[in-house]
Parts: sequence; C-alpha cells; structure tokens
Amino acid sequence: MKTISLALLAAAALRVCGESPRQPTVSSEPRTEAVGEHGGTIAAGAAISAEVAPQADGRIVAYVRDAQGQPLQAHSVTVSIRRPDEDPVPVAMTYDEREHRYVGRVAGISAGTYPVEVSVKATESAPAVEVVAPPIAVTATTALPAPQHGGRVQVVGEYAVETVAARGGDVAFYFYDHDGRPVPPAEVRVPSVNVQIEGRAVPVQPRLEGEVWVAHAGVALPPDVVVAVPDVEIRGHRHRGVVVSHVAVVPVLPSAVVVARGRGAVVGTPVVGVGVHAQIVAPSVVIAPAIPGVVIVGGHDDDDDHHHHRRGRGRGHRRGWGWFR
Repeated sequence: MKTISLALLAAAALRVCGESPRQPTVSSEPRTEAVGEHGGTIAAGAAISAEVAPQADGRIVAYVRDAQGQPLQAHSVTVSIRRPDEDPVPVAMTYDEREHRYVGRVAGISAGTYPVEVSVKATESAPAVEVVAPPIAVTATTALPAPQHGGRVQVVGEYAVETVAARGGDVAFYFYDHDGRPVPPAEVRVPSVNVQIEGRAVPVQPRLEGEVWVAHAGVALPPDVVVAVPDVEIRGHRHRGVVVSHVAVVPVLPSAVVVARGRGAVVGTPVVGVGVHAQIVAPSVVIAPAIPGVVIVGGHDDDDDHHHHRRGRGRGHRRGWGWFR
C-alpha cells in the first residue's frame, strides 16, 4: 500500500476552500509520564494538550485544552490512528458540548495498540497544531457497512459515508446509518471537499444533484485518490476531518434514471453516469424499479426539447449536464 505523507494528509483534511494551507506546528515529543483524569493518554504542545481515551464500545474520545488548561472548542479537531508502515486511519470527530469533548468511532482496523495524532485548528485562520499521544489500546471497533455503489466506506459518528470517484473527475457521496439504511441527502450538508490530485489538495464545491451529493474536480483522476471532507453535517450532527484514502476510481459514477413528464406519458431516459460526464441514451418507458442512483422527476412540457434532448435548452434544463427536472 502506498504511504502518504502525514503532512500532506493533514493538509488535505484541513484545507478550506479558497484558503492556502498553512504548515502545521507539530509536537514530536508526547508527554508519556502522565495519565489523564479520564484514564486516557496525554499529548501536550506549547499551545494545546489533548487526552485521548478509547471506549469499550468502539468509540474514541479526545479532551482538548488550551494553554491555560481550559476546554477548547476549536474550529476543527482531526484525530488519526497511526499504523506501522500503513496510512493513518482518520476518525471523524463530533464535539459534545455537554461533556466538552470530541467523540468519534474507530473503524477499518484490527484491535491493537496504536499512537494517536491529534491536529487542532483553534480558529479558521490559525495554523494547525499537531500533537502525538502515546499508544492507546483499541479493543473494539465499529463494523463498516458494506458499500452499495462500489466505493469506499468510512464511519462518521453514528453514520457512514460511501465515496465513489469516477475517472472523469466526478466524486459522489452516499450516506447511511450503521445498518446500511440510506440517509436522505436533504438531511446532509457538505460545504466543501478536497481531492488530492498530483500531490496537492484541490478544493471542490459539492452540489446536491437529485439524490446524491456530487463534487466535480474538473480534471481526470488517477487510479486511486485521497478525498477529504473537512466538515460534514448529518441530521444536525457536525463532524470534522473525514478522509477516505485510496478510493478506487471507476469509469463512471453509478447509473441514474431521469424521468421527464410529457403530454400523456411518462418517459424514462436512462443515463449512464452521474454529473458532468453523464451520457443520455435512447429514451424508454420506465416499467421496472429504478436502477441504483438518482431519480429526478420533472414537469417540463416542451415536447420538442424532450424528443430531441437538446443540451442547454428548454425550461428547467440543467446546463451542460443533460438532465431535465
């Protein structure tokens, strides 16, 4: 497996759209002689300290304090579990205001003892400060739901996200609960996405397209990519630092069906792919359940445009995507 520079991974996870990444300040000397008040191990830097403690149910909690020892609700806190000779495993964290701590679920690794890196940005414009906590014993992990669209799944608190990347530059995100039940995309907010391309993190603005969140990188993607979601909100719960390493790139995103209502009939127009690289094929009447992907129902009554599928014309047409609604 490829090894990704830790600094590069942190930059991908923390870069905000429109902002140039700053070089983080790293504390390479964790304080090992102290045990935290919550039974975890402590990492301390000049500006922050973090106590990290695993839980029996597969969660991991981090208590972050400022230089004065006060609980710190930072702009972002990213936790990564270090594995020997492998990529770090990111843990998406949610701030618990009542307990003044960050909580996430460990998934995708075996039980064992691992050092933990905590990266903190006190404010949006502040540089990231990273500290490394002494090894913690991870005795339980959360099972990953099975991918439903051929992508890579990452646990995000009480939920999960499947990331699917297409060769042409489209990246789609599907959200589930831990049992694999889909979360309606209207209950999810994805402000920004970073896609690592040729060694640099490229910020991309995702958009809700029908029933899926899609980010268009605008360039062809390599055979596998690193995708970072600095901030995502699922059903009112905000999570930081979702990083999905080595997403295998597929030719096109999972298929979709576009349904356009004409006079006297409902015509289904199958689409190969989702997003800017979708290709409309010959129209047909939908008489079976939709194939996995997106269903968009439109009320356009221009028969001429419907018959010829003229790109970029007609009322309600999404410019350049070949989609009606």
